[in-house]
Amino acid sequence: MLRKRGRSLLGLSLALMMICGVSLRAEEPDEGIHMVRRGDTLWHISGTHLQDPKLWPQIWEKNKYIKNPNLIYPGDPISLPGKEGIAPMEKEAGVAPGGAPRAEELAPSPEIREEGVISAGEAIVAPGKEEKAEEGVISAGEAIVAPAKEREPSVAVSEPSRFEIAAYRPAPMVTSQVVADSGFIGGDEILRERRRIVRPLEPIDELSAGTQVIVNIGLQDHVMPGDKFSILRPVRKVYHPLRRGRLGTLIWNVGWLQIQEVMADSSKAEIAYSYIPVRVGDRLVPHQVFPFPMDSKPQPTAMQMRGYIVASREERILGERDIVYIDLGKKQGISPGDVFSISRAETMPKGSTPRGAQPTVSRMGELVVLRTEVETSSALISRSEDPIRRGDRIALEKKIP
Repeated sequence: MLRKRGRSLLGLSLALMMICGVSLRAEEPDEGIHMVRRGDTLWHISGTHLQDPKLWPQIWEKNKYIKNPNLIYPGDPISLPGKEGIAPMEKEAGVAPGGAPRAEELAPSPEIREEGVISAGEAIVAPGKEEKAEEGVISAGEAIVAPAKEREPSVAVSEPSRFEIAAYRPAPMVTSQVVADSGFIGGDEILRERRRIVRPLEPIDELSAGTQVIVNIGLQDHVMPGDKFSILRPVRKVYHPLRRGRLGTLIWNVGWLQIQEVMADSSKAEIAYSYIPVRVGDRLVPHQVFPFPMDSKPQPTAMQMRGYIVASREERILGERDIVYIDLGKKQGISPGDVFSISRAETMPKGSTPRGAQPTVSRMGELVVLRTEVETSSALISRSEDPIRRGDRIALEKKIP
């Protein structure tokens, strides 16, 4: 009797554990959902989950409740393209990823079977004794199939292919985040900058948004809790592709951090945003937001201004939405929002063209200025008909009024 009661209690315990396990699993977030954390942006989320930050418009398209791609908030559920998860908002609405109706809602309701009625396509065996087989008469034990009756056509729900890139609505080429991440060509003062990230507060391989770090500035530097600093990283020296003179050093704007606690000669800070992983040794300067005329439309201009693309943020084949740097800046009257055409002179073999003939110039695309320095600017390739490269010519076409 005691043994049976022990088995019953054990079985009851296992059942409760299974029920609790199912309940806990049901509360776990779906694999295809990213819950927005402090400092997240669509650019950062796309780089993490899609391995390419420039694919962020696909995430925007999939999450139609986001009206402004620059405004997402901690706790927002972000449904990821090509994943199987369903955002909580879509679950409540009863839709599958991508907006299609969920399969269980399209399944036909079960029909009530009446006694003596043969369902379409159902095999039956006629009971009874042996009888002479006659046309139209069912023999005992003989299997027959009732002819299928006409039914309403069912709707097939096809799962979206995880290898197919979904179409997305036209997204703004320039956003405040693109301007902030564009970087610039700076002078040697950045190389000599002593304010730096010293170490993470806890051992961690990759420093990103939300990571707490120690910086080498404190009360002696007049730092206060709440102060913000941009995180900069010198990358490589930049030389002019034609004149061969040095223009400066390419500086990446990695992100920014905020001071939390201040000591005498150091402080604890939290990385608020980073578009690429932060490193120990990255430089710090007071945080600055660079304005861009989002609501102004550039107008055609008669102003003659020509220059060259002298560098790019990534050293590879360049196209639309890539960041480049040009040899024109504030000194030449260039402003954020100005538009340049990109062209390239076709080089012909020596002796193949008549003396005095001008080389053929091909239009390659357009770029828009994001941020200006004294004699250089960062820009975004807004259109490219062919691959763009360092040394391509630019000519001013439109200016911000």
